[in-house]
Amino acid sequence: MAKWLVMWKMTQEYWSLPDATRFKILEDAMKTVKADMDSGFVKDWGIKADISGGYIIYEGTETRCVEACMRYAKYLSSEGTPVISLTQFSEVFKKRTAEIRK
Repeated sequence: MAKWLVMWKMTQEYWSLPDATRFKILEDAMKTVKADMDSGFVKDWGIKADISGGYIIYEGTETRCVEACMRYAKYLSSEGTPVISLTQFSEVFKKRTAEIRK
């Protein structure tokens, strides 16, 4: 299963809302992320100290990642990329190193 690093930031539409509305949107988003963490779909989530944006790590298909990002599309812009673990990279690195040394 692929892991996806998604960097997100709040849109201008979000910042133009009244404080109470913005905090409610953020509260609802945190509940959704927590449920996704409990299910194992979200592996990690973080927000910048100024709350302007952050990151999320999903583990799943491309389609599921896009669906998850679309839930927040009105108030967040995002950019995602597949990532691999240190263990996975180490295997690729060893293989490539062996090929170069031949």
